[in-house]
Amino acid sequence: MNARALTGAALAAALKRAAEPAVRAGRERAAARLGAAIDPAIERRRTADGIAFAAPGLFAREHGGFGLEAAPVLAPAIARLRERRA
Repeated sequence: MNARALTGAALAAALKRAAEPAVRAGRERAAARLGAAIDPAIERRRTADGIAFAAPGLFAREHGGFGLEAAPVLAPAIARLRERRA
């Protein structure tokens, strides 16, 4: 079958199948770099969509809360990784 014979939906499906492995690999590399860049006390686990982070009070630590100053770790780690890419 040639490209002109494909419908729009079939073409989109074919392109998705072709691009999906590269997108998944890139996402996994980014998740691994982020995991290595953050505080080791934060639990990391792989999910279907990448990586999940968990720690007691992580949201409050990252964003602050009642009577608690923010002491973010995720946002600075992401910023450092972005700086390295630039």
